[in-house]
Amino acid sequence: MGKYILTFKKQGYIKYTSHLDMMRLFNRMFSRAGISLAYTQGFNPHGKMSLCQPLSLGYTSLCEMLEFEIRDDDVPGDEKCRELFEKISAVMPEGLTAVDVKEAENSRSLASLCYKAAYDIVIPDEDGNIRRHIEETGGKEAFLSQDRIEVMKKKKKSRDSVSVDIKKGIKKLEIEYDDRKILLSTELDAGSSENLSPELLLRAFFDFLHIPLHRETLEIQRSALFV
Repeated sequence: MGKYILTFKKQGYIKYTSHLDMMRLFNRMFSRAGISLAYTQGFNPHGKMSLCQPLSLGYTSLCEMLEFEIRDDDVPGDEKCRELFEKISAVMPEGLTAVDVKEAENSRSLASLCYKAAYDIVIPDEDGNIRRHIEETGGKEAFLSQDRIEVMKKKKKSRDSVSVDIKKGIKKLEIEYDDRKILLSTELDAGSSENLSPELLLRAFFDFLHIPLHRETLEIQRSALFV
């Protein structure tokens, strides 16, 4: 058996495919490619594969990472990686692009090794209203200098919400202005222990600006995963 990591891009309309549907899609892809996945034992066996960090619905990405284990590993090293890359590339649907296949170098899962993710966010600003509010409130410096950055977050398995301080989860925040839009680049905690969603950051930031957040108008792309 061999354990490998596929890095791929997710763009276009396939960004509306959920995490569970993506896993079903990869199962079918590996089958079509003639790649024999290793399976778990027990009453309900399933293919040994997992995404490093599930991507929220509607996000695009340049850096998704799928960890998978195969039964057939008769050709070790770079030759096997090239073979897997070619087979996977040949069956990928529109919107998914294979970037790289490499052998996993750590016995721990990618999810347990991941600690940070980078995102690029495009915010439309046709009339310059958002930029004016950013400048009037002191911009990212004033936002990040707050003692606490609180936002309401829904509890798991409950409809209730609780106020949480997300300040320590923000590792980087940069703002640039382009033609009728604002480009926000950020690095946030991501992993099995600490995880901060760009959605919470955006809500906190727009609350700070005292303007409504129209989530449906934003473009969010994950640009890097740090493991």
